[in-house]
Amino acid sequence: FSLKPISQTAEYSDIGETGYSIIMAQDGTFIFHPTQSLIESNTTLLQYAQSKGDEELAAIAEKTLAGNPLMASYQSSSTNEHMW
Repeated sequence: FSLKPISQTAEYSDIGETGYSIIMAQDGTFIFHPTQSLIESNTTLLQYAQSKGDEELAAIAEKTLAGNPLMASYQSSSTNEHMW
């Protein structure tokens, strides 16, 4: 089956002024992310967080990898914006 319709929905859904959607596989790799290279390189959310030295995002990634349902707030280290 194709994830294209879901990815297109995520691509065109704006969250606030600067927010965006992501879609991840069960192993944490990105299925959709606005930064295409993260998809092409099979980067996981945990790898991305660790590469940025972002402990808060890494903790969120670890919880999702454990299979725990999660709605979390997060403050971006790059934009200083608070997200959920």
